[in-house]
Amino acid sequence: MTATNHTSTGILIGTLLPAPIAIPLALASHFLLDSIPHYSDDNVTSDQQKFLRYLIIDGALAASLLISVVILVPQNWILLTICGVMGALPDLMWLPHWLKSGQTEKKVYSKKLERFHHNIQWSESKRGLIIEAFWFTAILSLLAVNLW
Repeated sequence: MTATNHTSTGILIGTLLPAPIAIPLALASHFLLDSIPHYSDDNVTSDQQKFLRYLIIDGALAASLLISVVILVPQNWILLTICGVMGALPDLMWLPHWLKSGQTEKKVYSKKLERFHHNIQWSESKRGLIIEAFWFTAILSLLAVNLW
């Protein structure tokens, strides 16, 4: 899933649940979302500039969503920000691989969590964009209902 979908899901969890339980559930939501078929383009590899642009745009959208929530819901901004970040946080485990070699594909992941995270993403394709768009629309609708 995109960072935007992970972040928005984490924020939604923060709106529905209290602080002690919302944070680990926002983190767990990341792995649940990654097990759902989602978008990937086989023509774009992580060692290309196109991939870097994709990451920057997705990160900017996720950050914009977080900033919007902070501005629009100031009374609960700390929990919502933490949950939003926790929803996307596991994808940062790929950052050292990418910084080291410029790519993340075809690696032998030595850590159990990395292997688990890689293996649950069993269905990534261009068709996953439909699922991602539906998910984002549904989550934004639920956020609108719960925040305003």
